[in-house]
Amino acid sequence: MTYAVRYSIVFMTAAVLFACTEMDHTYREFWEDGELDYPVPVDSVKVFPGKKRIGFEWIVTAGSGVVLTKMYWNNKSDSAIFPASITGQTDTVRFQLDNMREGTYAFTVYTFNGNGRRSVSREITGKVYGDTYESMLLIRLIKDAYYENGEMIVLWRDPADATSFGSELTYQSVDGEMHTVLAPPQIDTLKFADYDTGSGAFEYRTAYLPAPASLDTFYTPLRTVKVKGPIRELAKTGWTVTASSWDTRYPSTNLAPRTPEMVIDGSFTTRWVNEISPTQTVYPHWIAVDMQSPAEVYGVVVHGGNNNETPSMIVVWVSEDGLEWTSKGTYSVLKNQNQYFEIDEPQTVQHVKIECIVASNGATNPNTNIYELGVYTR
Repeated sequence: MTYAVRYSIVFMTAAVLFACTEMDHTYREFWEDGELDYPVPVDSVKVFPGKKRIGFEWIVTAGSGVVLTKMYWNNKSDSAIFPASITGQTDTVRFQLDNMREGTYAFTVYTFNGNGRRSVSREITGKVYGDTYESMLLIRLIKDAYYENGEMIVLWRDPADATSFGSELTYQSVDGEMHTVLAPPQIDTLKFADYDTGSGAFEYRTAYLPAPASLDTFYTPLRTVKVKGPIRELAKTGWTVTASSWDTRYPSTNLAPRTPEMVIDGSFTTRWVNEISPTQTVYPHWIAVDMQSPAEVYGVVVHGGNNNETPSMIVVWVSEDGLEWTSKGTYSVLKNQNQYFEIDEPQTVQHVKIECIVASNGATNPNTNIYELGVYTR
């Protein structure tokens, strides 16, 4: 029993001595010349990425004797020395490296005291941003920008990226001054009561911080947006109208005329109706206007009446020659209202058509009617 115990003690002692020998080899430079004072390493390190630069912050403990800090990077092929002014109290040291290439870096940091002795190292990783990063940033898209009721209204689409903190918009006000405002990501509508309609446009860009502690703000290229002016309905003088069919029972009956021309007579009491007799036509029905000359079209204005024949859904078509047609969108129609339907983008055309595709009471009524059809620009 005694032998076994002694053996265990000897074995454990040897293991401890071996471990200490390995540790001593790692820190040999700190004690082989006797008990010496060595500087403490940097503490509480913070890294601040930037555009072709990077910043650092750390704490040097009071009484540590640190007089300078040396940093290495690029496998120690590059270095920088930063003096440390010790006040006798714990100091926060801040500095930055400029003219850095874009990329991720591994930094090794040592502190030195007045005797030239070096601390153990601190390893720091940091990132430098530059033109490549900035070239890949996405601008936040604008859904629409128009002038209405004395205000410029800007409608935003969803933010392009979570690291964007907003978009800067610069416009000219009625006093001739240029103003810049920041639209945060959570805002989807901005209104400007002092916008100068004569300027006709504004510029904007989206701002990014690649990290919360970034030294620099990054921007997308500036983009110019044309502001749509107030709605102006085009005069219908000289227009002609055609339709898929019309009610031919007038004047043989006591019905009022229900021909295509009724949609451009300026009256909300007359209307166009599809053919009912002798042939009952069914959906879809269409009616088209020829404005006799090209115009920049932003949309159509429709009054569908307030009855069972009012269509609940229409498609807007445009054409330069009345032969080749382009669909510009599908829209829901409300009863007894003058509705303005904006097409997806302005287009210079001579012919505009609306196609009635769904009745207000579904498939039970094959007929449709339109009281007024107009075209507007801005």
